[in-house]
Amino acid sequence: MKTVLILLCLPIYFPGYSQLNPGPVKMPIDSTSGHIQFQQVVFLEPDMNTEAIIWKAKVWVDITYPSTKNPIQQYNSKSGILVVKTQFPVTRTSYYLDQPTTETITVYHTVTIEAKPGRYRVTLSNYEMGVDGQRTILAANRGTMDREEYIAMVRKQARGTSTEQAFIKSVVKNPDSAITSERLFMADVKQQSLTLLKMLKRHML
Repeated sequence: MKTVLILLCLPIYFPGYSQLNPGPVKMPIDSTSGHIQFQQVVFLEPDMNTEAIIWKAKVWVDITYPSTKNPIQQYNSKSGILVVKTQFPVTRTSYYLDQPTTETITVYHTVTIEAKPGRYRVTLSNYEMGVDGQRTILAANRGTMDREEYIAMVRKQARGTSTEQAFIKSVVKNPDSAITSERLFMADVKQQSLTLLKMLKRHML
Protein backbone atom coordinates (compact mmCIF):
# COMPACT_ATOMS: atom_id res chain seq x y z
CA MET A 1 0.00 0.00 0.00
CA LYS A 2 2.85 2.33 0.77
CA THR A 3 4.30 1.99 -2.73
CA VAL A 4 0.99 2.74 -4.39
CA LEU A 5 0.57 5.90 -2.34
CA ILE A 6 3.98 7.16 -3.40
CA LEU A 7 3.16 6.47 -7.05
CA LEU A 8 0.00 8.50 -6.78
CA CYS A 9 2.22 11.49 -6.10
CA LEU A 10 3.38 11.27 -9.71
CA PRO A 11 1.07 13.17 -12.10
CA ILE A 12 0.72 11.24 -15.35
CA TYR A 13 -1.34 13.22 -17.80
CA PHE A 14 -3.63 16.19 -17.74
CA PRO A 15 -4.27 18.00 -21.05
CA GLY A 16 -4.88 21.42 -19.51
CA TYR A 17 -1.47 21.44 -17.87
CA SER A 18 0.43 20.71 -21.09
CA GLN A 19 -0.86 23.94 -22.60
CA LEU A 20 0.91 25.99 -19.92
CA ASN A 21 4.33 24.69 -21.05
CA PRO A 22 6.41 25.87 -18.05
CA GLY A 23 10.19 25.73 -18.22
CA PRO A 24 12.35 23.62 -15.91
CA VAL A 25 12.11 24.57 -12.22
CA LYS A 26 15.53 24.57 -10.58
CA MET A 27 15.64 24.26 -6.83
CA PRO A 28 18.50 25.46 -4.60
CA ILE A 29 20.57 22.45 -3.54
CA ASP A 30 22.75 21.77 -0.53
CA SER A 31 26.21 20.89 -1.86
CA THR A 32 26.77 18.28 0.85
CA SER A 33 23.51 16.31 0.82
CA GLY A 34 22.33 17.06 -2.71
CA HIS A 35 18.85 17.79 -1.33
CA ILE A 36 16.68 20.90 -1.58
CA GLN A 37 17.82 23.73 0.67
CA PHE A 38 16.83 27.39 0.82
CA GLN A 39 19.12 29.65 2.83
CA GLN A 40 19.16 33.38 3.54
CA VAL A 41 21.26 35.69 5.73
CA VAL A 42 19.55 38.88 6.90
CA PHE A 43 21.28 41.82 8.60
CA LEU A 44 19.36 43.64 11.33
CA GLU A 45 20.16 46.56 13.63
CA PRO A 46 23.80 46.18 14.76
CA ASP A 47 22.90 46.50 18.44
CA MET A 48 20.21 43.78 18.33
CA ASN A 49 21.54 40.91 20.46
CA THR A 50 21.22 37.16 19.88
CA GLU A 51 18.55 36.57 22.51
CA ALA A 52 16.32 39.34 21.18
CA ILE A 53 16.61 38.01 17.63
CA ILE A 54 15.70 34.45 18.54
CA TRP A 55 12.84 35.61 20.77
CA LYS A 56 11.44 37.67 17.91
CA ALA A 57 11.83 34.73 15.55
CA LYS A 58 9.90 32.53 18.00
CA VAL A 59 7.07 35.06 18.01
CA TRP A 60 6.98 34.73 14.21
CA VAL A 61 6.74 30.95 14.51
CA ASP A 62 3.85 31.22 16.98
CA ILE A 63 2.01 33.59 14.62
CA THR A 64 2.76 31.66 11.43
CA TYR A 65 1.99 28.15 12.70
CA PRO A 66 -0.83 28.54 15.24
CA SER A 67 -2.51 25.24 14.35
CA THR A 68 0.63 23.10 14.12
CA LYS A 69 1.10 20.85 17.15
CA ASN A 70 4.51 21.31 18.79
CA PRO A 71 6.34 22.69 15.74
CA ILE A 72 9.37 23.88 17.76
CA GLN A 73 11.98 21.12 18.07
CA GLN A 74 14.77 23.23 19.57
CA TYR A 75 14.84 26.68 21.14
CA ASN A 76 17.82 28.22 22.88
CA SER A 77 17.90 31.99 23.02
CA LYS A 78 21.37 32.17 24.54
CA SER A 79 23.07 30.08 21.88
CA GLY A 80 20.83 31.62 19.21
CA ILE A 81 19.15 28.57 17.70
CA LEU A 82 15.53 27.84 16.76
CA VAL A 83 14.50 24.69 14.88
CA VAL A 84 10.96 24.18 13.63
CA LYS A 85 9.45 21.18 11.84
CA THR A 86 6.36 22.08 9.87
CA GLN A 87 4.59 21.66 6.52
CA PHE A 88 2.46 23.32 3.89
CA PRO A 89 -0.11 21.84 1.45
CA VAL A 90 0.16 21.82 -2.33
CA THR A 91 -3.03 21.01 -4.25
CA ARG A 92 -2.43 19.33 -7.59
CA THR A 93 -4.53 17.76 -10.33
CA SER A 94 -3.00 14.56 -11.70
CA TYR A 95 -4.04 12.00 -14.28
CA TYR A 96 -3.46 8.44 -13.16
CA LEU A 97 -4.50 5.51 -15.37
CA ASP A 98 -7.05 7.62 -17.29
CA GLN A 99 -8.65 8.94 -14.08
CA PRO A 100 -8.15 12.67 -13.33
CA THR A 101 -7.80 13.35 -9.63
CA THR A 102 -7.18 16.37 -7.43
CA GLU A 103 -5.06 15.61 -4.40
CA THR A 104 -3.47 17.60 -1.61
CA ILE A 105 0.18 16.76 -1.14
CA THR A 106 1.76 17.75 2.15
CA VAL A 107 5.28 19.14 1.84
CA TYR A 108 7.20 18.67 5.08
CA HIS A 109 10.34 20.67 5.84
CA THR A 110 12.55 21.99 8.64
CA VAL A 111 13.09 25.68 9.40
CA THR A 112 16.37 26.43 11.19
CA ILE A 113 17.06 29.97 12.42
CA GLU A 114 20.55 30.77 13.74
CA ALA A 115 21.22 34.17 15.28
CA LYS A 116 24.31 36.28 15.87
CA PRO A 117 24.35 39.89 17.10
CA GLY A 118 22.82 42.03 14.37
CA ARG A 119 21.98 39.21 11.96
CA TYR A 120 20.38 35.81 11.48
CA ARG A 121 20.58 32.93 9.01
CA VAL A 122 17.50 30.91 8.10
CA THR A 123 17.64 27.53 6.38
CA LEU A 124 14.76 25.53 4.92
CA SER A 125 15.72 21.87 4.50
CA ASN A 126 14.67 18.21 4.91
CA TYR A 127 11.94 18.44 2.27
CA GLU A 128 9.60 15.48 2.05
CA MET A 129 6.30 14.95 0.28
CA GLY A 130 3.47 12.98 1.82
CA VAL A 131 0.06 11.54 1.01
CA ASP A 132 -2.10 9.95 3.73
CA GLY A 133 0.81 9.93 6.17
CA GLN A 134 3.25 8.22 3.81
CA ARG A 135 6.42 10.23 3.15
CA THR A 136 9.19 10.21 0.58
CA ILE A 137 12.12 12.57 0.01
CA LEU A 138 11.24 15.40 -2.34
CA ALA A 139 13.97 15.08 -4.97
CA ALA A 140 15.53 18.33 -6.11
CA ASN A 141 15.44 17.32 -9.79
CA ARG A 142 11.69 16.65 -10.02
CA GLY A 143 11.21 19.97 -11.77
CA THR A 144 14.09 19.60 -14.25
CA MET A 145 13.85 16.00 -15.47
CA ASP A 146 13.73 15.28 -19.20
CA ARG A 147 11.64 12.48 -20.75
CA GLU A 148 14.21 9.73 -20.26
CA GLU A 149 14.90 10.66 -16.64
CA TYR A 150 11.21 10.89 -15.81
CA ILE A 151 10.31 7.55 -17.41
CA ALA A 152 13.27 5.90 -15.66
CA MET A 153 12.06 7.22 -12.30
CA VAL A 154 8.53 5.98 -12.97
CA ARG A 155 9.76 2.52 -13.97
CA LYS A 156 11.79 2.30 -10.77
CA GLN A 157 8.96 3.37 -8.47
CA ALA A 158 6.33 1.26 -10.27
CA ARG A 159 8.39 -1.95 -10.22
CA GLY A 160 6.63 -4.77 -8.43
CA THR A 161 3.24 -3.07 -8.03
CA SER A 162 -0.05 -4.55 -9.23
CA THR A 163 -0.55 -1.67 -11.69
CA GLU A 164 3.05 -1.60 -12.97
CA GLN A 165 2.40 -2.17 -16.68
CA ALA A 166 -0.67 0.07 -16.88
CA PHE A 167 1.12 2.79 -14.97
CA ILE A 168 4.19 2.76 -17.20
CA LYS A 169 1.99 2.67 -20.31
CA SER A 170 0.18 5.81 -19.13
CA VAL A 171 3.47 7.64 -18.63
CA VAL A 172 4.99 6.60 -21.94
CA LYS A 173 1.78 7.64 -23.70
CA ASN A 174 2.27 11.30 -22.83
CA PRO A 175 5.39 12.02 -20.77
CA ASP A 176 5.40 15.73 -21.66
CA SER A 177 2.18 16.39 -19.77
CA ALA A 178 3.48 14.44 -16.80
CA ILE A 179 6.68 16.48 -16.77
CA THR A 180 4.70 19.71 -17.05
CA SER A 181 2.64 18.73 -14.02
CA GLU A 182 5.82 17.99 -12.06
CA ARG A 183 7.21 21.40 -12.95
CA LEU A 184 4.05 23.17 -11.83
CA PHE A 185 4.15 21.25 -8.55
CA MET A 186 7.79 22.15 -7.91
CA ALA A 187 7.14 25.78 -8.87
CA ASP A 188 4.46 25.91 -6.16
CA VAL A 189 6.83 24.39 -3.60
CA LYS A 190 9.51 26.91 -4.52
CA GLN A 191 7.13 29.86 -4.35
CA GLN A 192 5.74 28.89 -0.96
CA SER A 193 9.28 28.44 0.39
CA LEU A 194 10.40 31.85 -0.85
CA THR A 195 7.25 33.39 0.61
CA LEU A 196 8.14 31.96 4.03
CA LEU A 197 11.56 33.61 3.84
CA LYS A 198 9.97 36.94 2.90
CA MET A 199 7.43 36.70 5.73
CA LEU A 200 10.16 36.04 8.30
CA LYS A 201 12.32 38.88 6.99
CA ARG A 202 9.39 41.32 7.06
CA HIS A 203 8.67 40.36 10.67
CA MET A 204 12.29 40.64 11.78
CA LEU A 205 13.12 43.99 10.21
